Amino acid sequence: MAIEEADTCKACNSKAESVRCFMADKIQIRKGIVEDTLIVPLYGWKLCVEQFPTLYQDPYATKICERLNYDFSQLQGKEKSVLYQYGAL
Repeated sequence: MAIEEADTCKACNSKAESVRCFMADKIQIRKGIVEDTLIVPLYGWKLCVEQFPTLYQDPYATKICERLNYDFSQLQGKEKSVLYQYGAL
């Protein structure tokens, strides 16, 4: 079966044999579980990609953060601090 334009995922723009892509659904992260602790480094990768694109390239960090049903407001409030920018590197 040839992959056609209709088989392009709307969430990640990748071509796939199946119409449904794993990036199409939102993921719920509950507070206090192991996955919750991994949000900070993931957000750091996303921050590094946005602020230092010549040094670090990770196309999936931003896509995964967009896919998560998670309140990033606590992290976003600190992202302009020198410590967070250094930590993102």
